[in-house]
Amino acid sequence: MAHAGSVLVPNAGVEVFRSWAALTEGFYSVEHAGSSRIIREGGVSSLSYGVTGTLLLGLDATVTRLDGQENKTTVEPDIRMKWNFWSKLSPGHYHRLAVQANLGVPLGDPSSYILDHNYTGPGGSNLRFIKPRIIPTVDLVYSRATSRFVYGADLGYSVPTADHSGIRIGDLKKASLDGEYAFWRGEKAEMSFVAGAMVRHFGQAHGGGATFADTGGSDVALSSGIQYAPMPTITFEASFTSDVWSVMRPGQPRMGNGVLFGIRFLR
Repeated sequence: MAHAGSVLVPNAGVEVFRSWAALTEGFYSVEHAGSSRIIREGGVSSLSYGVTGTLLLGLDATVTRLDGQENKTTVEPDIRMKWNFWSKLSPGHYHRLAVQANLGVPLGDPSSYILDHNYTGPGGSNLRFIKPRIIPTVDLVYSRATSRFVYGADLGYSVPTADHSGIRIGDLKKASLDGEYAFWRGEKAEMSFVAGAMVRHFGQAHGGGATFADTGGSDVALSSGIQYAPMPTITFEASFTSDVWSVMRPGQPRMGNGVLFGIRFLR
């Protein structure tokens, strides 16, 4: 079946080698920075190809719109490489361990920001928007599948570069767990429940030799959703994510609730 994985560990259940995979998703979430409420919405399109039995290359494009005191629209293409360097296969299940590297290049308006009371932007806003030149990310992904279960874990690190003004948002360290259970199966169709948890830690922003002391922090998010595969090559998915614990500093945006919906094609 076309196991998809959830929004938190999107590659845990996707082990497609020597074939094509395509994904289109839409997302909507609410963020808070001080008294500002920002709506983040947009879509993601991804295309992956298995070059060999262990190497997968991908191209992703994310379009994001921020609605708040200021409206921003950004496009972020990135290239992705996933190397499955260890696996243990047996009838009916597998274990896999892979390293994945991404390189993103934000275009258009910036989609990252901090709250800086020493800065006043258009309309009197204290939100300082930051647009990194590039965003390199590396992940270590473990996944396992059995007859009805697919689950995985991810450790990731992202370190955006500085923008043209020399300001750099903090790095991001994250750890995620993800599980998928096929609770119903027909002759060709399948329906699954997906749940996940993610811990994130944001470093402090820097610029001009100084540190933005009110930025950075940590949070924990939980996600749950449903997937329906009418045939082995197509999966429809929808999930809900909520921030359940947060110790963000006052200048760091806080995640609220979010929804995701999408369709995945495998060949």
